[in-house]
Amino acid sequence: LTHGGTLVEILPIPKLVEAARGMGHVHVDLDQDGLARGLYLNSGVGDAHWPSLSMAMASEVNPMIQYIRMVASSNSPYMSVNTQYRLIPFAGPGGTFPTYSYLEVMLDQVPAEAFRDKTILIGATAAGLGDIIPTPVSRSGTSMSGVELHANAYSALLNNTAIRPVDSVWAYLLTFAFIMIPILLFPRLKPTHVLPSAILLVLLVFSFSYLLILLDKTWFPPINAII
Repeated sequence: LTHGGTLVEILPIPKLVEAARGMGHVHVDLDQDGLARGLYLNSGVGDAHWPSLSMAMASEVNPMIQYIRMVASSNSPYMSVNTQYRLIPFAGPGGTFPTYSYLEVMLDQVPAEAFRDKTILIGATAAGLGDIIPTPVSRSGTSMSGVELHANAYSALLNNTAIRPVDSVWAYLLTFAFIMIPILLFPRLKPTHVLPSAILLVLLVFSFSYLLILLDKTWFPPINAII
């Protein structure tokens, strides 16, 4: 939040702070194309001291889940600092998670069984009342409410399906390695073998990226090497 031109943190009202088992940030960054594909597990002003809401919830529900708190500091106490970015494997478009009107719940129009042994997130979903976030799974230009995005993140963390991007240094090195293969190999091949080899190399890069997600929950962007 900005206050007098300065980025500051504002906590909930004291009664909520005292009653809370834990607190977490709900900050979500958009990619360059305007879509939200993930969030930071740690964020804060000056240093990244707050876990994300989804991680704070997951660690409370399952004590075996211990988030990696990499607290990075800034030279400025008024700068936003974020660490541990994770991609969210969305369960589906907006509305995938069961959603109930708060008014219907207060009027006992929703059976209690719908909430038994469930984790419940409360938030605004109507446009103009809450944060509406565009995601890769948005349909027909419709966006996802912020509370459902955090439900997706919570589910991913609880089920250990959140994806971490490969470190930028390794991304450059792997891309360079894939590029060097045709540079070194193609001059030694017969002209008729170059096209099949190029197709096999493209499949190799795609397969490597897919297996890295499947086996290690790590994302390597293949498009640069393929181009």
